[in-house]
Amino acid sequence: MLDRQAWQFSAERQLAPTLRELALARAGWVAGSSFVFTQHCKLLRRLGFPEDQVNLIPSWAAESTWSPTERTVLAYTDSLAAGGRVPDGLFEQVKAVFSDVEILELTFMVTTYIQSATICRALRLEFDDRPDPVVDAKPSPN
Repeated sequence: MLDRQAWQFSAERQLAPTLRELALARAGWVAGSSFVFTQHCKLLRRLGFPEDQVNLIPSWAAESTWSPTERTVLAYTDSLAAGGRVPDGLFEQVKAVFSDVEILELTFMVTTYIQSATICRALRLEFDDRPDPVVDAKPSPN
C-alpha cells in the first residue's frame, strides 16, 4: 500500500513543494473541505509563501498576483476538481511548464486530495464537522 504522505514529501518528488501545496490548498477549497484547505494553507506558510497570496487562493482567477506557473497550477487544479476534463489549451500550458513526471505527481496529488476532501466532508472530520451549508430556505407563508 502506498503511504501517500511519505511519497508526497519524498526528496524524489520533482514538483516544487510550494506548487504542490498551492494545488492542494486550492483542491481543498474547491472541494469544500475546510480541513484540507486549512492544512495545506499552513504548509504553504511554513514554506514561506506570502500570506497575502494564501488569502487570495479562493479568488485566484480574479487576482493578478500569481506567476504564470502558479496560474497554470491553479487552473489545472480547478479542472481536475471539476471532474478531470482538462481543456486542450490548458493541458498544452501544463505540458509546456512541467515534465511528464511533474504532471503525474501533480495530477495524482490533487485527485487524491479531492478524494480526501470528500471523505472529510462525508465523515464530518475535525473542521468539516459543521451543518450543511445548503438548506431549503422555506418559502414565506404569503
